[in-house]
Amino acid sequence: MKLRKVARLKMQYVASRLAERVIALAASDAALDYVLSQSYDYPTCGAWPIRGWLEMRVVKELSKILIREEIDKNSTVSINAAAGGKWLS
Repeated sequence: MKLRKVARLKMQYVASRLAERVIALAASDAALDYVLSQSYDYPTCGAWPIRGWLEMRVVKELSKILIREEIDKNSTVSINAAAGGKWLS
């Protein structure tokens, strides 16, 4: 699925930002599908809605977790779709 590849690329950008803090990020296909279902609604907008959604939802939440120091260096953050596919966990 091409859109999932786009979502994975955008998620890899988020992962590269975490890597600066020696933290890895792993996102499941189910999580990427959820991101697409919430962000991508019109093909003419390209990947911008995906990137914006990730910034507003994923990066913002990860930032809060980092500020509260709930993630240690050399950790891996795993993102998956919650049961029922209604949120990310």
